[in-house]
Parts: sequence; structure tokens; C-alpha cells
Amino acid sequence: MRVISGMAKGHPLIAPKGMDTRPITARIKEALFSIWQMRIAGARFLDLFAGSGSIGIEALSRGAEKVLFVEQSRKAVEIIKRNLVACHLETGYEIYRDDVFRRLPRLAEAGEVFDLIYLDPPFTVKGIFALVMESLSNAAILAHNGMVAIRTPREIGLPDQIINLTKTKIKQYGISCVHFFSNVEDAT
Repeated sequence: MRVISGMAKGHPLIAPKGMDTRPITARIKEALFSIWQMRIAGARFLDLFAGSGSIGIEALSRGAEKVLFVEQSRKAVEIIKRNLVACHLETGYEIYRDDVFRRLPRLAEAGEVFDLIYLDPPFTVKGIFALVMESLSNAAILAHNGMVAIRTPREIGLPDQIINLTKTKIKQYGISCVHFFSNVEDAT
């Protein structure tokens, strides 16, 4: 696993050992950043269930203004920190070792707003995908013209409308799908 592009291009990334995280494939990461390429420079980026931090680090490398990583696992947070150091990325980010469901309302209370939000919930937790999207929608932290992307197993469907978020497209990559959402008023 490596940083694909930007100032940290080519730097290797490590992932936590064990089955608690599923590193994203290079194919999915390349596809995401191809979709986001015109949005990433100067963006405020939220990486939820961050795992190794691969997606947020890629966003920083490509010029995101600020990246917030949220990851509950102490082991994974240490890996994120090691990856940031290895990539010589010293500023422009915050790391929260926290439960995503607890952190989302706190981000809303703090007035945080994000241009791009990526979620990669654990595939093993039944019902988590719709629940986390509802929590994200209720938090109302997506900027006008912002985009949410959530990775799910291929067999998991998400509704076209989740409170104030509207699905704009879905892409399938092997055993995974990525569902893209925007604010209701932005989707029309």
C-alpha cells in the first residue's frame, strides 16, 4: 500500500495487523481520487473509520487544506501517526481516537463542515451502514456542494435518500461498492 499521488507520492503505508481493518485496494483509492480530483485541493476532508489513514493521507498529499481522522482502535491510531511521519506530513490534520457515533455530534457542535467525507465502516457490524449515514446526515456537517462516499460490501444496499443526503451514484469494485451522496439541495 502506497501514496498514489501528490507530495507524498510513492511513500509506503502500513496497515494494522489482524482482521479489524480492511486496507482499501489501490483500484478503489485511484477511482475515488479520480472522482474527487477537482475537489481535493484546499478541501476540508473527514476520514471516518480511518483504519491506516490511507485515504486521509492521500487527501493531504494531494493538497487538502485539512484532514480529520476518526478511528476508535488505539492500534490503528498509532499506525496513522506512523504513516503520517513516514510521509513527512507534519501539519494540516487532526486525529481523534473516538467512536464515530460519538464524534459526529461533537464535530457538529464545534461548527465543523467538510467538503469531502469518506466512511469505511467495519463490514462485520450488522446494520452499521444505514445507521452511520443517518448519524452523519443528522450532524449536518457536509458543506454545500460537498460529497460523501461510503464503502460497503457489494450486497449491502443503501436508500437513495437518507434524511438530507441524496445518493448521486454507486460504483462497484469487486466485493465492495462505494455509494456517493450529496446534500438534498445540491443534488437537484
